[in-house]
Amino acid sequence: MTRKQNKTKNKSGSIFKKILIMLPIVLIIVGSCAYLYTHNLFSKVNKKEISQKDSDLGIKKVATEKAKDDIINIALFGVDTREKNDPKHSDCIVVLTIDEKHKDIKLSSVMRDTFVEVKGHDKTKITHAYAYGGPELALWTLNNNFDLNIKKYATVDFFNLEKIVDILGGVQIDVKPNEIKYINKFMGETSKILHDSVPTLTNSGVQVLNGRQAVSYARIRSTAGGDYERTLRQRAVLNAIIDKVKNKNKLEYPSLISKFLPLVETNLDSNEIMSIGKDVLISNITNVKQARFPLDSSSDGKKINGIWYLVTDIEETKNSLHDFIYNDIEPKGNHNEERN
Repeated sequence: MTRKQNKTKNKSGSIFKKILIMLPIVLIIVGSCAYLYTHNLFSKVNKKEISQKDSDLGIKKVATEKAKDDIINIALFGVDTREKNDPKHSDCIVVLTIDEKHKDIKLSSVMRDTFVEVKGHDKTKITHAYAYGGPELALWTLNNNFDLNIKKYATVDFFNLEKIVDILGGVQIDVKPNEIKYINKFMGETSKILHDSVPTLTNSGVQVLNGRQAVSYARIRSTAGGDYERTLRQRAVLNAIIDKVKNKNKLEYPSLISKFLPLVETNLDSNEIMSIGKDVLISNITNVKQARFPLDSSSDGKKINGIWYLVTDIEETKNSLHDFIYNDIEPKGNHNEERN
């Protein structure tokens, strides 16, 4: 080997050693930047701590035994608050299921007027639980009556849901002719509270609704289907939001997350949110299924002391809900479910 070749070899070896020395430093710097960015991103979570004791959340032994590692259940509450000090009734109650086994996202609506036991308040409408005791009592009521094991929740009010839809650039909804007047009516009510205005809706059919239009659509229960159809509209908006997010470029996700998180109250921490998001992406879950409970076959509207309730066979409702969530068996026979 010539002296020149030897120098070149020594120089190459020196450069390689420098790279080996610098590599850990670069990785530490990159890792630190990534951590700081992620920490800053998720520091915007509107987090609210609630008890995680099974007894406080109405979780029974049977629910714990049925729990599966590949199924994640999160309670979603939509609260209808028009003024700051209004009681927060959960007019929208949905169990969001991430089913890694069957590769599904499931949306299970629970009718707001369902007659159930609410701790400290005897039997009443399930919507009242949130107003009486916030998310903790609302979770207790879901778990205790339907043998579920939900410990995590996310709540959004109608004003923030409007902002979420607008951040996404609107959502696509099939508006029926008889829904237009109610959408415009609710939009008018909200505009008075917020002292602004939004263009009214003029046409029916498939179209992109802005935030206020979409929320007003989800509030409708004055058509022939009543509250049954309202749960369907609520799921249609949720489904449209999921579709819009799925179709976004993944590079946009950090920006979307930073805008969404302050608008949603939750007891999920940043690590849990990241873990769920990672699981959905890795599992390639894209299919969304939806259902409404109680089923028509196991419930009936009745007046008790002059108040209308949806009275249900709790055992049958529990079984059908479990079949959908855990066994991927979709319920059949519900009326007003044509938009599924």
